[in-house]
Amino acid sequence: GDPEVSMQWPIRVDCEGVQKDFQCKGRADWLTTVDGSACLVGLKTARDHRHFVFGSAAAKMGYGIQWPWYFDGFRSFTGKTPRVVEIVVDSSPPHDVAVYEINDDILQRGREEYETLLGLLAQCQTLNEWPGVYTSEQVLTMPTWWYGEQTDDISELGLE
Repeated sequence: GDPEVSMQWPIRVDCEGVQKDFQCKGRADWLTTVDGSACLVGLKTARDHRHFVFGSAAAKMGYGIQWPWYFDGFRSFTGKTPRVVEIVVDSSPPHDVAVYEINDDILQRGREEYETLLGLLAQCQTLNEWPGVYTSEQVLTMPTWWYGEQTDDISELGLE
C-alpha cells in the first residue's frame, strides 16, 4: 500500500436553500487493497485498545467523523468504495494491538455529523457571524477541592 496519501475533493452543502461549495482535504494513514478491494487503514495509539474503551475514546476524539470523511473523500477522489479499518496499538507495554472494521452505521452517523458541521460553517460564512459557546459573560465555577474543603460532592446529597 501507500502511506500518508493526500486527497482533495469537492463537497456541496445546502444551507437553508443556498448551495455552498467546499474544497475538502484529508490524508489517510495508509491506502491498500485487501482481496482486490480498496482499503483505508488508520493507525491510532490508545491507553486501552479494548473495543468498549477505545469506542468511547474514539467518539470523544472525533474519530467517528474522521472515518466517513476519509471514506467519502476517497470515494469522491477515486470512484471506489473502500473498506475502512483502524489499527489500534496500546501505548504501554506490551503494546497489544486490535484491528477494527468501521461499519456502515458508524460511517453514516459520522457523515451526518460532519454534514451538520459543514452546514454550520456555510451559515457562518454566509452571515459572517461566528458564534461561540457563550453569548455573554459567564461566572466561573471552580471544583470543590480547589477551595480546600474535605468533603466530596456526593456526601452533601445525604444518600448514606
